[in-house]
Amino acid sequence: MKQLTFADCPRTNMVSKYKLVVVREESFPYNTSIRNVSKAVEFLKRHLRLHQEPEEVFIAVATDPQLNPVAVFEVARGTLTEAQISMRELFKRLIISNCNSFIVAHNHPGGSERPSLDDVRTTDRIRETAKLLGITFNDHIIVTEEGYYSFAENNMLQG
Repeated sequence: MKQLTFADCPRTNMVSKYKLVVVREESFPYNTSIRNVSKAVEFLKRHLRLHQEPEEVFIAVATDPQLNPVAVFEVARGTLTEAQISMRELFKRLIISNCNSFIVAHNHPGGSERPSLDDVRTTDRIRETAKLLGITFNDHIIVTEEGYYSFAENNMLQG
């Protein structure tokens, strides 16, 4: 019996085998869970300085079952008025972190705490995708120099 070779199978494609390696960029001490919006806003402003960014920056904070932050990811960096979010990139990072739940946040450099129509649509897409994947979506927070807007506090996460 003749042994088959690649030449005998012209439709055979090579398949690559990959190994995923996660590299920690930096670490900082943080000993408090983000069980409520005020703790989350404190974390976003004090440790990440999100409200001081000159353009819109969209981040995700992955949390464990006790709502302790386990990872922080910058998902997108945009312009003064918008940041384009890729659901694929957001959820890839959350899955790699092996989180139980998460919050997302972005800043409004122009100062308005009110969510735009795009902010609401993005939040709806995140909520639907998180539900499908079985990851708890706790909040979407918009931060500014003066304050914040929480989708959870304003009952905007139902659906």
